[in-house]
Amino acid sequence: MAPARTAVAMALLSTTFFAAITFETLPVGLLGAMARGLGASEGNSGLLVSAYSVVVVLGAIPLSAMAVRFDARRTLVTVLAVFAGSAALLACSPDLPVAVAARLVGGIAHALVFTGVWRIALAIVAPDRRGRAASVLGLGNAGAFAAGVPAGTALGVATAWWTPFVVVAGVFTALAVALAVVLPGDVAARSNGPTTRAALRAARRPPLLRLGLTITLLVTGHFVTYTYVEPLLRGAGVAAHTVSLVLLLYGVTSILGLSLVAVVADRWPAAALRAVLGLLVAVVATLWLGHGSVALTIGAVVLWGLAFGSTPVLFQVLLLRAEPDVPEIGPSINNTTFNVGITLGSVAGGLVLTWTSIGGLGLVSAVILAVVLALTVRPGWLPAD
Repeated sequence: MAPARTAVAMALLSTTFFAAITFETLPVGLLGAMARGLGASEGNSGLLVSAYSVVVVLGAIPLSAMAVRFDARRTLVTVLAVFAGSAALLACSPDLPVAVAARLVGGIAHALVFTGVWRIALAIVAPDRRGRAASVLGLGNAGAFAAGVPAGTALGVATAWWTPFVVVAGVFTALAVALAVVLPGDVAARSNGPTTRAALRAARRPPLLRLGLTITLLVTGHFVTYTYVEPLLRGAGVAAHTVSLVLLLYGVTSILGLSLVAVVADRWPAAALRAVLGLLVAVVATLWLGHGSVALTIGAVVLWGLAFGSTPVLFQVLLLRAEPDVPEIGPSINNTTFNVGITLGSVAGGLVLTWTSIGGLGLVSAVILAVVLALTVRPGWLPAD
């Protein structure tokens, strides 16, 4: 592909991640409104989030292993069409069961989208630029948290809960058409990639098991506190009207962290991950020790975004290094372990709040992340730089 066409394709692939993460996360910000609109309790409406995550966790590796045996361009366009249908059905749902069914369909698409995007990216980007490619794709992820979810939430609050899902359905449809036009028909046409059984065997190899455990624990440690960041900020004395600004700063610094790590991701991903972990431990420990100080809390949250924003890129580069002969498996492991970490972290954070005060969240996160840091400095734990 010509450089200009490659750049357009990478921008569209990054936007695909932006739309997928926005669609995945939007119900969190609109849960109350969705519950009222669907005639359900907020507790039961939590299924809109958990059912989606369960499908992703269970389906990412086996479904991705099946998908790599088909044409990459057609597969991704089909996945985007399924996303669009899921979002449209959710917007039209008259009750909770239909809405959950729509989310289950979306979860299947989400289980496939990371491998689908990465198959194409690996085919159009030189091997020595995979770290930068990961950073470009990661911008879509970070942008979803910084702009997509806040904007969608604001739109749903200002109009109706289903309005942002109509918009998201339109975005998925436009992306499907654009990628069908921009990508050549022979890009990663087919792969003699691993069977489902072979993919599961590859996922059990020690290098990938170690990375999977690292990602799961790191994301768990992060989400123990991040899931409850809004009440944490309020409890520290941050004014209600300032909370959204602080979260916006978190999103902006996440993008900055992603941009900074692109410089070193190709050459020193292991060293960069250790440095990021050190910063994460310091940040969440500050949230614990400095709870009650508005300045310390806001400063810690801003640095938190800078550190955590770089991790998805480093995860992906390290996974590609750990199993270069089966590159298709890395994105699905990243997708699976990340979602396991989100689930474990949010549940653990809820238990911490039940047993102690909100200030204790930072302590639990710091302990978990310190354990991860200790693992990563062990010789041979991470692929060598």
